[in-house]
Amino acid sequence: MNSLTTTTHVGNVTLTRILPVRSDIVHLALTAHIPEGSSRFTPEALHLYSTLVLTKTKKKSKEALEAYMMAHGINLSVAAGRETITFTGSVRLARVRNFIDLLTELIFEGDIDEHEFGQKKKLALEANREAHDNAKRIALINFTNALYPHEPRAQLHTLTEEKSCLVKATRSESSQIHRALPTSRWYL
Repeated sequence: MNSLTTTTHVGNVTLTRILPVRSDIVHLALTAHIPEGSSRFTPEALHLYSTLVLTKTKKKSKEALEAYMMAHGINLSVAAGRETITFTGSVRLARVRNFIDLLTELIFEGDIDEHEFGQKKKLALEANREAHDNAKRIALINFTNALYPHEPRAQLHTLTEEKSCLVKATRSESSQIHRALPTSRWYL
């Protein structure tokens, strides 16, 4: 039987567990590389979009999406990279069809709710404000720059840039990212 190693960080302690992986569970990671010429999509805009994907489609509300995932045992998360959006999830082998149907609906029939967009943007700006005040983060950046002087330097001013990108982010921009997904290069 295969095994899965999971690592958890608790403070400065790293705990590693090896768990058996059941053969009837399917794990899937589907990544879309946003098409060329989409440099207007900043990492902040992609991250904001990734938080909105699981909130609504043209057919299902947020509650209906959550109920569907619970009913079929679907575990799904969406994360943004520098130029990518990744859908990661797992489901029992017998429910793969439901998983594929959900992904298809999210990608082709997703809807960006204006109220939800405002809430997610507000949360992102709050997280940015808290990171600005985080002395531990500033110390870590300075320590990293001192340890690896040959690498590109991490910048403290990136939080200000991130905030300006978040302030400029619009629902229209998230809709453009969503429309770009079907024409993207996909990796499984």
